[in-house]
Amino acid sequence: TFKLGPLWGPLFRLRILTAQRLADIAHARWSEIDFDSRRYSIPGSRTKNGKPHIVHLSVPALAELEGMRARGDTPFVFTTTGKTPVSGLGKPTAHLYTLADTPDWRPHDFRTAFASALCEAGESEAIVDRILNHSATGSAPSAVARVYNRASNLPQRAAALDRWAEMVT
Repeated sequence: TFKLGPLWGPLFRLRILTAQRLADIAHARWSEIDFDSRRYSIPGSRTKNGKPHIVHLSVPALAELEGMRARGDTPFVFTTTGKTPVSGLGKPTAHLYTLADTPDWRPHDFRTAFASALCEAGESEAIVDRILNHSATGSAPSAVARVYNRASNLPQRAAALDRWAEMVT
């Protein structure tokens, strides 16, 4: 990802470090980043499931964001115009495919690898699902548990993302 340049490289590295969806990272705003509490708060209006989502920022994720601060005075973390978030993600994504030299690989595989690696390392599926901002369905918790359990598990999610950052860096 370091060969993707000063805009796209940090975007994809932050995506790897946080395991968030591409649009959730690409549309990040500085007002949603809290460096002191090490959190990125994504409003429900921009998440796939429509629910607000808090993402813990590991030390390497914070470093990527710190590097983006110098790009200018704009409300968007990733922007080419300063007025809107980045768009046209197809070209940098295709470039990443070429650099990865893996024919069947796709960016969503970051999330699959994250979930698989952390669960294999002993992390709870419930914590991994919360980090990924998944809504429980199917074989996940019972209908009663989904209704009553509103725990956000932020400390456990933070520990898991810090562990993940150690694994990928």
